[in-house]
Amino acid sequence: MDPVPTERVRGSLSAPATGAVLVVAALTVGMLLLFAGRDGYHRDELYFLEATHHLAFGYVDQPPLSVVMILFSRLAFGNSPFGIRIIPALVDGGLVVTGAAIARQLGGGRFAQLFAAICTAVGGYIVAAHLSGPTIYDALAWGVASYLIVRIIRTGDERLWLAVGAVVGLGLEAKHTILFLLLGLAIGLVVSGRAPLLRSPWLWAGAALAVALWSPNLVWEAAHSWPTLEMDRNLRAEHSGLGSVFTFPLLQLLLPNPFLAPV
Repeated sequence: MDPVPTERVRGSLSAPATGAVLVVAALTVGMLLLFAGRDGYHRDELYFLEATHHLAFGYVDQPPLSVVMILFSRLAFGNSPFGIRIIPALVDGGLVVTGAAIARQLGGGRFAQLFAAICTAVGGYIVAAHLSGPTIYDALAWGVASYLIVRIIRTGDERLWLAVGAVVGLGLEAKHTILFLLLGLAIGLVVSGRAPLLRSPWLWAGAALAVALWSPNLVWEAAHSWPTLEMDRNLRAEHSGLGSVFTFPLLQLLLPNPFLAPV
């Protein structure tokens, strides 16, 4: 039984606003590179640089991907603030393109795609991309996975769950927070009446691929008594209180960019 017949009869997508979106992405990357060398190292970047001399499949506070990327940056572009911030800037450019691609999959025309690209470019991602760390890689994983999921729902091509699994697996090597996307996805599919998608063998194959890609970090965590969970408990104890309950919704409006809150 076809779980998504409605999406399959929506017709073709609008023409992609490729040129305009690429201009926005290029300007975003250019702006980041323009200011990449004007500040010294952030303390976290110094920590990541030191971690490149102690390579492992995990660290107390994060999986290994951002350390591997900063090692590659150091070897390829030099051991300077500018050098280690080149790849994060390029990743943010990819995120801008991904935002426009999601808008197109949702039925947006050229203006909607361009507007989505601009909103992505001036949102909070540009702050994360200014520094070399795990957050921008996590954001790209969320974006690409979301694009693929929207495309699955629109077209019914469940083979794309394998691609989702690959993206999620790599994302889990950057930060573990992409698990919240999967939780939200499961809830959303059930609430929207698309629960049959959760029974797709392609989805479970994608899940197996994600776990396989994540397994080096999982094995490291298990071998070291799950230190990331212990750190998480300590952070929650340190920042507990009613204040976080009331400030969290407000931060969701302010962090992306206060001017984008109405959008």
